[in-house]
Amino acid sequence: MGWIADKVREKIEADARVSSHQLNRASDIGHPCHRYLTFQRLRWDEAQLPNPKLLMIFKEGREHERLVLKDLMEAGVEVLQTQRDYVDKDLQLVGRIDGMIRTERSFCPIEIKSISPASFHRIDSYQDMLESNRHWERMWAWQVQAYILLTLMTEVVVILKNKVTGELKDFAVGKDPTLLDGIKARCNVINRAVQEGRVLEVGDEIPEDVCKECPFNHICGRDYVRQGDMMVIDDPELQDLLEERAQLYDAYKRYQEIDRIITDRFKGQTAAIVGNWLITGKWVKRRGCTVPDGEYWRKKIIRIEGE
Repeated sequence: MGWIADKVREKIEADARVSSHQLNRASDIGHPCHRYLTFQRLRWDEAQLPNPKLLMIFKEGREHERLVLKDLMEAGVEVLQTQRDYVDKDLQLVGRIDGMIRTERSFCPIEIKSISPASFHRIDSYQDMLESNRHWERMWAWQVQAYILLTLMTEVVVILKNKVTGELKDFAVGKDPTLLDGIKARCNVINRAVQEGRVLEVGDEIPEDVCKECPFNHICGRDYVRQGDMMVIDDPELQDLLEERAQLYDAYKRYQEIDRIITDRFKGQTAAIVGNWLITGKWVKRRGCTVPDGEYWRKKIIRIEGE
């Protein structure tokens, strides 16, 4: 990496801060791990700073948001109350909307997301966010419902920007009573734990990639080490395998993402040539079956020291 890129990275890292979390945040309330949500309230000052790559992604997201707002206003869309906080004191919930736009009937909050081309082509509705296999996209569904709850409006307009081509798309999101009840219930669970000074446990259903990206995984892992049934294994070969597994993880996730994109692009196409690649496909019928009751062992691997 050249010295110019180094200077920019150093500046971004120097400006990074861990912010205080006195309330539940609309942008976080859909996170699948209750332990993370209580760490955010009780031990926010122990959070690890995001890595330089993620800091750059956040910075780019803020820049794209400003550009979208500029494009809206230049197109004659009236935008008000940009970056305004809304608070529900009973739920101890806060959310900062990107703005309010004037519609034919009244005003409506907007939420701007700059996303990858793959996500841009895949997400066309609230349901697509809610049913996504990416936990951060499911969190967007919770976030917009939290804005409906906080602003007392009937809908939120989501504006998506393809951060490569600059294309925009938008769709309105109305009230989802089930998710609104879920937000209230989750806030109450977190608030009770915070009042008692208690960090909640990690649910068994939390996938490993969520733990890997968590800013509290360094202290969460140490908490598990203190458990009485913890076994300490001295096996250099096994440790090397775990290190190699960690190094391959990003490539594995990228492979899965690319494979999903290619599958979606060529679904229904029996044969195609792209450059030097021949792609064929066919529909395969599968028989339905009932899986008998049983059990299986599910593992989760968490690094307990800094990388």
